[in-house]
Amino acid sequence: MLLLATRLGMRSGDIARLTFDEIDFGGNFIRLVQEKTQQPLELPLLPEIKDAIQNYIKNARPIVNDECRIFLRQKAPYQGITTSALRFATTKYFRKAGIDISGKKHGVHTFRSSIASSMVNDQVPYDVVRKVLGHTDPDAIKHYARVDIERLREYAIPVPEPSGVFEAFLDGGRSYDGI
Repeated sequence: MLLLATRLGMRSGDIARLTFDEIDFGGNFIRLVQEKTQQPLELPLLPEIKDAIQNYIKNARPIVNDECRIFLRQKAPYQGITTSALRFATTKYFRKAGIDISGKKHGVHTFRSSIASSMVNDQVPYDVVRKVLGHTDPDAIKHYARVDIERLREYAIPVPEPSGVFEAFLDGGRSYDGI
């Protein structure tokens, strides 16, 4: 479950609702309609995600034939998990990893922000990042991406040498003649 959030930036609602029909194990992709936006989204089924889901289905998923959702509660009634269960799992594994989450945002959504920032910092085009996150608004990426300072410096325009009145002012001159 968490690999879907950390590697693909999927929303918790989409992870909780994920069905067998939305995963193509042979074609290695996930195709779904996002719960929040109702927009279609196609993502690659990365090898580590594919292996983890297949391992879960084989070894941990309760055997329930009439439930199409992949991720189920571990105790009866065996229904699809909720976003609250994902939030609980996220908190549990942050703590297990020794990550101090006190006073910090630490839900599943933090993984979307993290993957967006990583992609932008790795110079993945904004349009690609936007599509991976499933957004249609070109400005939506601004809410997630934290661009690193070094990348910003690469695009900075050089500051010209001062001249004229400004140069005189910097040299201690007090004359504003000519303005």
